[in-house]
Amino acid sequence: MRLGLLDGAALRRYVPVSRSKMLLAVAVLAYFGFVLPSSAVEYTITDLGTLPGSSYSLGQGINNSGQVTGYSQFSSTSSAIVWNGSASTVLGIPSGGATRGFGINNSGQVTGDSIGADGQSHATVWNGTTPSVLNTLPGGSFSQGLAINNSGQVAGNSNSAAGPPLQATIWNGTTPTALGLLLGSAYSAAEGINKSGQVVGFNYFSNGPTATISAPLPLLSGSCQVLSTP
Repeated sequence: MRLGLLDGAALRRYVPVSRSKMLLAVAVLAYFGFVLPSSAVEYTITDLGTLPGSSYSLGQGINNSGQVTGYSQFSSTSSAIVWNGSASTVLGIPSGGATRGFGINNSGQVTGDSIGADGQSHATVWNGTTPSVLNTLPGGSFSQGLAINNSGQVAGNSNSAAGPPLQATIWNGTTPTALGLLLGSAYSAAEGINKSGQVVGFNYFSNGPTATISAPLPLLSGSCQVLSTP
């Protein structure tokens, strides 16, 4: 049970009370679950820094141990990074191109993307600093890993030869599975994944995007559901 806030008229009707009555009132409010405002939580900001020669850095994901992944941007390339405190570790480069980290799980596995020899972005997972490039959907040329759960499943996006320009995708190992489209949508995208393999993202329609969740179902590869608006 929660007590509602008093309006201005009610407040104006209040008169000074004794300390004992005030303590009694506080006790009653606490009994009924009313939480008195506490002092604001204070935060400290830590500059994680950039790699030497880079122009800026971005933190993109954080795990329960406080490890951060992101990347440092140079004039014509970028380097995926993991920060432990303010100490940075550059992640391996699969094919000499740019890399970016977007998500990190509690084991320290990172997902992101790397530029391949074809000049396209490819979803990548790093175990330590060792990269593994994930497959695209059949015939696809582009992919990104955006989130990774503690089982190592990756959620992100890929294109394909016969499909829409972008499809929400889940990877188990290096194998991708398209999560499908809602009827009438032009394309889909994934943004996050939980420990059960449920993927959240959106489907894009002519009037804009709609939040969706995709979940594995028995005997089916997946199911996409629209998240209702208030």
